[in-house]
Amino acid sequence: MRLILTVAALLMAAPAAAAEIDTTSEVSSVVVYPDRARVTRSASSQVSKGSHEVLVSGLPLGIDISTLRVEGAGTAQVVLGALDVRRNYGAEIREGRARQLQERIHALEDADKELADAADAARFEVGFVTNLVEKSAGQVGSEMLSADDRAQEADDLVTTLGRRYRIAQAELRRVTIERRDLASQLSAARAEYTQLSGTNTDDFRVVVSVQAKTAGRLDLALTYTTGSAHWRSTYDARLHPDDEAVEMTYGAWVWQSTGEDWGDAELLLSTAQPALGLQAPGLSSWVLRQAPPPSRTTSSRGRSAPRAKKSEAAYGDMDDEWEEMAEPSPVEEVYEAEAQVAQAVIEGAAVEFKIPGRTSVPGDGTRKRVTIAAWRVDGIGIKYVSTPSTSRHTFQWATFVHTQEWPLLAGELQAFVGQRYIGQSLIGRVAAGDELELPFGVEERITVERELLEKGSGPAGLFGKKSTVAWSYETKLTSLMDRDVTVEVRESIPVSEYSKYEVKVLDETSAHEVERRGILLFSPVLTKGGEATLRLDYVVAFPTDERPWGL
Repeated sequence: MRLILTVAALLMAAPAAAAEIDTTSEVSSVVVYPDRARVTRSASSQVSKGSHEVLVSGLPLGIDISTLRVEGAGTAQVVLGALDVRRNYGAEIREGRARQLQERIHALEDADKELADAADAARFEVGFVTNLVEKSAGQVGSEMLSADDRAQEADDLVTTLGRRYRIAQAELRRVTIERRDLASQLSAARAEYTQLSGTNTDDFRVVVSVQAKTAGRLDLALTYTTGSAHWRSTYDARLHPDDEAVEMTYGAWVWQSTGEDWGDAELLLSTAQPALGLQAPGLSSWVLRQAPPPSRTTSSRGRSAPRAKKSEAAYGDMDDEWEEMAEPSPVEEVYEAEAQVAQAVIEGAAVEFKIPGRTSVPGDGTRKRVTIAAWRVDGIGIKYVSTPSTSRHTFQWATFVHTQEWPLLAGELQAFVGQRYIGQSLIGRVAAGDELELPFGVEERITVERELLEKGSGPAGLFGKKSTVAWSYETKLTSLMDRDVTVEVRESIPVSEYSKYEVKVLDETSAHEVERRGILLFSPVLTKGGEATLRLDYVVAFPTDERPWGL
């Protein structure tokens, strides 16, 4: 039996003598929307018969408390009562620990200063003994060694100086070792203090009142919504032009900065957009009224400032933002790694993608890429596009129908031709069943050369007494492809917005169609290893005394 409790619900009053059960919890599953996430945190504890208060701590401050719900199940028969959310002020604990760290840092610094003084004293004694030996060894030694009665005195002096030197050196070594250990402790204390001073340890604690009819295990699932969580679509498209096929990989970037780490959780990505609300926005009446009479005040200082016209609220869809294969060993069989793909669950207009396995997403904004789906499309159309007036290259596009049952959301596109990376583009939203066109960069096997043959006066009498300027272009396309291909060649011609200016395409122009105003489309077929030559001739007429600007 499962029980659901809302924050506002008060199914029973907890007894005053209820026993507290402090339990640990962990994030077990997360549904991520484009701008938020629905988090489920699980906790388990043993309860005895009677009244209890189960405490679940560690909920981040950024959650929407109004969305907090709790469900319970287990071997114990229980009734869930009131749900209480309290803020756990960790600042007091943090400040207490900071004071302890400050005191420890000061004590360690004082101890290090004492050791530094001891090191200086030991170095002084070593230097003193060394200088004394260097300056007086010859004189004192010869005097003492020349007299038999002073030989013992010389031995005693050497012994004393050597002992003092060894003691000073040993002290210096001891102090050096202790200072090294002290420096390590000091560094650790300072690092903890710095981290502590920049950390907010406040969080929410949920208290669930429980009336247990029988003893046993109680599993609680707390769900809540939090902001600062997102996912965005990303695509890899790999074109195999000779096979007329495209391999598509649908991925997602997931990130969140709630401060709550999602460790080894079940991850689902939803296309639903809660931010749009539940119903369409209302409309207000647009009333036309008579303008008020002008103010009698003639001075501009006396006039009241005009009121800004009230605009209608604008609503719209949310904006969607924005890895060589090894040579197979001749003696080993190599298997290509398979990518884990998500399971799509379609509910109405929204789709949830369940990422297989468990996924960890840190709460510091680090982005993680997961794979939603991968599929291959055969029998695609490949078209070649050229605009000779702006580029000497021919570009290739793949066209095919999106046959998956779920839509593609807008996102970034990484394009490949075979194993070669081409570049990055963007893809808009594509519904199931819609046609998709993807760019795959330059097709080097089709070359384009465009030449201006002539520019000057146009044919006499074609436009009466008007002045004319004519252009004549020749474009040569050469194919090194191993099959026949059709190239879409687009040229632009002037467009007149003024009746006195006329534009005419001449008969010498190769076969074409008007794609749209000012744009001509040529569709030459290039045979295997063949060529095609296109002509574009047009003339602009205008009054003799009124030459168009920019001509």
